[in-house]
Amino acid sequence: MGSSYKTTDIQITQAIRRFEEENEKVNRFKHEFEKYIQAKLLFENASNRFLDFLCSLNDSSTWSQQRKLIQTNHEIGRNLTENIRQLQGQIVLTLNTAMNYCTSMQAYVHNQKEVQRGHDKKNRQYQSSIKHKDQMKIDQDKNELDQLRSALDLANDDIRQELPKFHQNLQNQFIEIIKDVFYINGKFYKKTYKSYSHLTKSLRGDVSINGHKIGNDSKLDMYSSISDYHTKNERSSTLTRATKRTDYKVLHRARVIHDYKAENNDELDLTKDTVISVISWENEADNVCDRGWEYAQKSDGTVGLFPVNFATRIYENEEQGE
Repeated sequence: MGSSYKTTDIQITQAIRRFEEENEKVNRFKHEFEKYIQAKLLFENASNRFLDFLCSLNDSSTWSQQRKLIQTNHEIGRNLTENIRQLQGQIVLTLNTAMNYCTSMQAYVHNQKEVQRGHDKKNRQYQSSIKHKDQMKIDQDKNELDQLRSALDLANDDIRQELPKFHQNLQNQFIEIIKDVFYINGKFYKKTYKSYSHLTKSLRGDVSINGHKIGNDSKLDMYSSISDYHTKNERSSTLTRATKRTDYKVLHRARVIHDYKAENNDELDLTKDTVISVISWENEADNVCDRGWEYAQKSDGTVGLFPVNFATRIYENEEQGE
């Protein structure tokens, strides 16, 4: 075989170029995700500062809703912190898997390029030997070139076999990332909406200070439309405030860490430092509720919903120490 021997496989070249483009896409996503999280952290800090300042404008002695405003502010802050934590945990985990796929595929690509480079170099030496008619060198170069051609064929076969698997695995990780981002953010916006809608319900019921009306009818309409929309979309509860059903099991006990005033008939009033029993209904259909809420029983036997971030679980060693 002379100088007409084809040393470059166009399909392999295109395949490697595709890998490099996808590898760059993964690296770019990593960079963009880091910027996204940084922006969220900046927003979290700005939001906390602004809402804390907003809460400081009024005195609780002059406005009955001051405590509810502060409570909602803390809820929103916790929701945002949890949102960022979940994004960083889940997305980074999936991204690391994608980057591992890239690293594995990169090993095949690196090997192919090295073998291709060695093959092309030896082929040039072989062609030079033919021109100089050095038979001993021709025989030596041809023998080495044949070995390198075999190695190149194997390296090219690895690329052909591994690249489709790499592409599919990477696409699966991209799909998981997209689903996780929207799912985690969806949970965050739903919880934030619920916090705001509860607050607006309270504000709708208290638009005066010391008996003097403030604002205007348009504000009343705004509060009404937001909270009414929330009410219409809430699940019809199987509970009432006075419910004392017995068809449930106790999961664990929890200590209330913040006072909570029930907003709906199926919710519990909570008093800080009291103990409640978190429960699960025997009928699984009755356990359906919004994320961030669970069913519990108070010491007086009353059963209802409560926001989980207003109580902390009591573990067995804590109970023994009480």
